[in-house]
Amino acid sequence: MLSLKTWEWEHVDNLRYEHPRHDGNCVLLPLSFAPEDNYKARILTFGGSKDTALQAEPIETTEIIDFSDPSPKWRFLTTPN
Repeated sequence: MLSLKTWEWEHVDNLRYEHPRHDGNCVLLPLSFAPEDNYKARILTFGGSKDTALQAEPIETTEIIDFSDPSPKWRFLTTPN
């Protein structure tokens, strides 16, 4: 995450899925524009595979992180089989 105080990148948290997520996707979900909600900037990650080969099996998990939390952590929305 980019710190607007120092303009340096800071590590926030590791994904919960235990393998690299090759060719997966991330999307910034629509922001809540309510200041009392701390604007609720949330990122969703999904798809991809744990292998880079052409016959790789897809990852069936989805994870989300909410940067309006004081200590943001990735959490599963769908769990691994």
